Amino acid sequence: MNCGKVVETLREDLPLVFSKELDYSIYAKNVTFYEDVLSNIRVQGIPHYKKLIKYSCSGIKLYYKDPKLDVLKITQRSPGVIVFRWTFSGTPRKLIPFLQSKKPTVDIYEGVFVYVLNEKGWVCEHILERTIPPLSSFFRNLTSLFHAQLTPSVKFSTKTPPKDTNSLT
Repeated sequence: MNCGKVVETLREDLPLVFSKELDYSIYAKNVTFYEDVLSNIRVQGIPHYKKLIKYSCSGIKLYYKDPKLDVLKITQRSPGVIVFRWTFSGTPRKLIPFLQSKKPTVDIYEGVFVYVLNEKGWVCEHILERTIPPLSSFFRNLTSLFHAQLTPSVKFSTKTPPKDTNSLT
């Protein structure tokens, strides 16, 4: 795998992410997605990465009519580090029709994805570095849902809490 193949694949895949599955042949088996902008979500491994992409696209398509992702600029920050600057646009769906304005609004976000390649040239990290403006509460809720779906289990403490000696009971 080489950097040129990764760039070309992502350049073709990203604009179509809402209508077709990505080409996962460029990703390492242990690819990690980091998102420190919104909810500090971290997903590792191809199966979890695929689920994240699938759930993200599904949620975005439910919330937005005609979502679109355009690649604005591709740069190489350093050997093995590729930066994609992008714009997302979409018209929010109105859940209550009579509240819909005559002129629909379009939400626009600019962002940066960073892809880090391992020594064999596979994408081993995909990082959402930033978005402008900061993502809305819809995206925060969406990432919380993904985190819950991708977390294998939640562990609860089985210890009995200490007795409060100052309580009235």
